[in-house]
Amino acid sequence: MRIRSFHLAILAALLSIGLLSAKTHADGKQKTEDCKECDQQTAGDVSGNQGDKKPKNSGDPKEGENEALPVKAQIELLTNELAQLPPNPKAGECYIRVRQAAKYKTVEQKVLVKAASVRYEITPAKFKDVEKKVLVRPETVRYQVVPAKYETKKVTVVLSPEHEELIAVETKFENKKSKIETKPERVEWKRGSGLISKEDLTHDGQPTTDILCLVREPAEFHEYTEQVIAEKAKVERKEINAQEQVVETTVLVSPAQVKEIKEPAEYKTIKVRELVSSASEKRVDVPAEYETVKRQVLLHPETLVWQRVLCNTNITPEILKRIQKALKDKGFDPKTDKATWNRPMQHAVERYQHKHKLATGGLTYEFLEHIGVNP
Repeated sequence: MRIRSFHLAILAALLSIGLLSAKTHADGKQKTEDCKECDQQTAGDVSGNQGDKKPKNSGDPKEGENEALPVKAQIELLTNELAQLPPNPKAGECYIRVRQAAKYKTVEQKVLVKAASVRYEITPAKFKDVEKKVLVRPETVRYQVVPAKYETKKVTVVLSPEHEELIAVETKFENKKSKIETKPERVEWKRGSGLISKEDLTHDGQPTTDILCLVREPAEFHEYTEQVIAEKAKVERKEINAQEQVVETTVLVSPAQVKEIKEPAEYKTIKVRELVSSASEKRVDVPAEYETVKRQVLLHPETLVWQRVLCNTNITPEILKRIQKALKDKGFDPKTDKATWNRPMQHAVERYQHKHKLATGGLTYEFLEHIGVNP
């Protein structure tokens, strides 16, 4: 800010010196009221430049500004230019100091847009929906006591069971008359008596006295009474029927017991999310980002130069009408029909000069040539 203020102060001082030099150089006797009007326009433009215009590129110095003219050189250049008088002036012509736009050179500069950094790419965990059986109630066991069951019924009670009785039967004898041979049957010779037959005679026919008879003597027996077995001794089996009695009694139908009852587990099918893969991170190096920007480097600062202008000395209403028509054709209608250098004309000319980056400060010949009006 101090440099800017100093620059503006020097510029104003130099402009004042230039105006004084121009007034001294002009011939006071030949100077008409029209030239005074030109000087007033010049003074107005200069004062306007001091109030409105600020030096460009007033920001902080950046890389590459060493190509621009330093402030000291700019001031020296302004001093040299303001100290000069209009070159080769001619009688009857008017000159005015006009602002000549600064000259810039467009250069490309690589600037850091985004510093190198690191970012992390997070891969979220992956899940899948599955159906899962969840145990709601585990398998349990409960015990139920079942009491004994009885019933009254008639029961046949065996007082004496059916059985066999063994009876011993003794041997039975019977008397049997038996005889035993005491002397067996035999044949004996016994003397006989009786008639004698011829055959019994002796050989000479004489009887004999010995008669022998072969007598069969029967056997002799002794009779006795013998007890023989009529029936052998034996054991007789006798079936003894059971002795029974019908009585009423309470009979156990089913004994008391503890019944184990298993109650199965209960499950419920629900949808759950199962982890397929865990979340992971990935480090990614992000390179620095650069951008090539175009910027303008000041080669020559805005200066004030002498240029020929039309003024009341050398301007005619016919020229003004042609200027008005040319401005209107170019889209800068001054919206006035008066062939005079009035405020609407001045504004239209300045707008045209600013639009086409021409030197501003009046009806310069540069402006007339650009708009196509030959004075």
